[in-house]
Amino acid sequence: MAWVGAAAAVTSAFAQGESNAEASEYNAAVARQNAQIATEQGVAAVQAQQRSAFQQIGAARAAYGASGVQSDSGSASDILAQSAAMSTLDKLTTQYNYQIKALGYTNQAQMDDYAASSYRTSAILNAAAAGTKNYAIANSPGLQIPTFGSGRWDASSSQA
Repeated sequence: MAWVGAAAAVTSAFAQGESNAEASEYNAAVARQNAQIATEQGVAAVQAQQRSAFQQIGAARAAYGASGVQSDSGSASDILAQSAAMSTLDKLTTQYNYQIKALGYTNQAQMDDYAASSYRTSAILNAAAAGTKNYAIANSPGLQIPTFGSGRWDASSSQA
């Protein structure tokens, strides 16, 4: 009947690792979705910023025209050119910020993928260790097998 305990320990160790791996894969998928959303939000934010800038520059041209100032030369032209340059800088800054946000999500997805792989490897190793331990206990009555973190390991009482 000891094999039942060994089988349960192996199954439990493997199931826990697989569950953790699946959770990490889910987190990676969500992070990839968030990266795509951030990219799309960046495109929309740039478009909105550009529309606003064009409206502001158009309003300035209209105001210059209404007041009789020529907007294609002199200070008015310099101000409009400066506004256009600042609009371009705003656009590039917005694009960069959303690219960085998307990159953060992409990096998180890669880390979650790595964690899933590690959990799967750990599941196999832990299942093998649990099976080996339970087999040894079942076939060696009275043998104390130390486990790490159990507080039962004492070098002076170990059996060689």
